[in-house]
Amino acid sequence: MESEGDLTAALAALTAEGRAPDAVEVFAVTLNGVARGKRVPMASVEKLAAEGPGSLRFQTSLMGLDIFGADVAASRIAMEIGDPDGVFVPLAHTLTPLPFRKGMATLQGMLADPASGALCAFDPRAVLLRVVDRAAAMGLAPVIALEIEFYLIDPETPLPARHPVTRERLAGYQVMDLDVLDAFAPVIADMEAAARTLGARTLSVLSEFGHGQFEINLAHMDAARACDALIALKKAVRAAAR
Repeated sequence: MESEGDLTAALAALTAEGRAPDAVEVFAVTLNGVARGKRVPMASVEKLAAEGPGSLRFQTSLMGLDIFGADVAASRIAMEIGDPDGVFVPLAHTLTPLPFRKGMATLQGMLADPASGALCAFDPRAVLLRVVDRAAAMGLAPVIALEIEFYLIDPETPLPARHPVTRERLAGYQVMDLDVLDAFAPVIADMEAAARTLGARTLSVLSEFGHGQFEINLAHMDAARACDALIALKKAVRAAAR
């Protein structure tokens, strides 16, 4: 049940940089790729660093929610068995300031069984680690590069965004259109800066076919860290766009 990385050192680095937060958003990623968690005071993360994963509890049924956030009875990991608690296993390398939120930090983790200490069998990152271990046993090390595609939407109506200069609504194909990319350069730059703060290094950005559709690519890295970076990038894109 050991955490990945040294959380005490990560906390010290955050404080040394003069960015000690008042609170931390702690979360795990579900099977649908949704980050779900809670906000805790800084003291709770300091206690987590000192005492280990047993000091912070998460219900394991989070990992069985459907895309709408509802329990799936057929999975039999929620109320059917008493909705038991798991414990939060922090990923120390993900402890970073939360962009655009003064006094807030964010910390990703995985869930584990409080009795055995084994990682939750249906935590998606734990499943990935098992696959990586199987690959390692064959002398292989998966290295991958991930990307996300997203749309910028008019905040006042569910339609494509308006061009920042002409104020006309985006229309027509815009695949790798540098003029469109240039028009949205400020918000794209904010996304990339937020991603760097959260630990994700972007490799390239381009406009895609759809109206207001963009793509951001990440560099190659080992499979688990690549997925961590993608989660960070998703958070950065949403925060900057909003």
